Amino acid sequence: MKWRYFQKSLPLLAVLFMGAGCGGGGSAGPGTVQIVTDADAIAYQVAEEAWRTDVTPKSSKATEKTYEFNADGRYGVALYCSSSRHLMLFQLNTNESRTVQMNCDTSNAQSLTMSGNITDTTDTPEAYGVAVGWLYDIVYGSSGTYTIKNVPPGKYDLAAVTLKTINNKTVPQKFYIERNIDFLANDNAHNITLTAANTVGVTGHTLSAAAGATAEAYLITANNTYFTAARDGSWYLPEGVLPEDIFVFFGFDNTSKVLMLEAYRATEVPKTDKNIDLSYIRPLNGVTYDNSGTFGGLGYQPSAQSRPLRAYVAMLYKDATDANCDLVLSSGWMQGKNSYTIPDLSGLNGFAAAWYGDQADSAEIDAIMADRSVEEMLESKKIFMRYGADLFLMPNIRYEIASETIF
Repeated sequence: MKWRYFQKSLPLLAVLFMGAGCGGGGSAGPGTVQIVTDADAIAYQVAEEAWRTDVTPKSSKATEKTYEFNADGRYGVALYCSSSRHLMLFQLNTNESRTVQMNCDTSNAQSLTMSGNITDTTDTPEAYGVAVGWLYDIVYGSSGTYTIKNVPPGKYDLAAVTLKTINNKTVPQKFYIERNIDFLANDNAHNITLTAANTVGVTGHTLSAAAGATAEAYLITANNTYFTAARDGSWYLPEGVLPEDIFVFFGFDNTSKVLMLEAYRATEVPKTDKNIDLSYIRPLNGVTYDNSGTFGGLGYQPSAQSRPLRAYVAMLYKDATDANCDLVLSSGWMQGKNSYTIPDLSGLNGFAAAWYGDQADSAEIDAIMADRSVEEMLESKKIFMRYGADLFLMPNIRYEIASETIF
């Protein structure tokens, strides 16, 4: 995760622990690995043999293709997106997952704006919060105009909340949600009129964190709208949520660079006070990168209280060419090894223009612990992103991350 961006206040959707978007391929059969992607170049590796590009699509959709190759045990997949100069390397084991689903990041290809008036016919709020996708706007006053910009086309829910100050705290009063909006063109007349019939109440509980940590909470709707569900030391759950909605508790410590995330079906959230303690998560220290392609010091051991170590995720960036090289190194691939060298694939078809991590301007790495398998995380269709931490979500999952900014 980008810890240097921790002061940013908006959730942003980006690429990492495994992607900007997930495709919908079938299941790989015994002895095979399946790749579902729209990448411009694809290569694979069996065990530590030479990388190869001799795969042809088994099936195609309008935006992605499905490939297969034979492997049992350790394997690698390399994907290159030329428009974003983004190289992605997955080093996995078939006992963890036989499917890699990854599409190129097209979030900047087109962006839309939604705006309109918002008013409440039954109350006089001091402010409103309005969210579409991972973007939101705050409207001050009993009525006003909201504007949400830079939303990629897609299907979303629109969420809104009314806010008042009570005992010097900002307290949500009523919640509104409009589901299944096909947002495919600018909509500058999307007015919201709140009534007793189309709003629901919210229930609050205390939200706290141990010394040095910060606690947050989010409601992520079925159609991927992210809504802040915590304010001034309390978390809030709207009435009328669906099983397809996900509720997230999120805690981070910017000093030790560790975080924790718990996700629930929104209908199954324990309705109690919540305290987040990150003290049991061991910091990630001592990882090295020699700026020519080799990581060392990959011997992280989670504490006895942490979930199992599932993977390292490394992120390299070069300013001058706006190029990225991202790695996923699973525990099943590493098998106790303490180092990894990025392969040079420039001699393979389609990979000549990729960047392989030399003379990087920034290098960061995460150790990811989770109580769900790599395969389950790869198959998840929701992504949570806050302050640079990108995680695949599913109900009843807990993540822990220890991060190190190497330079």
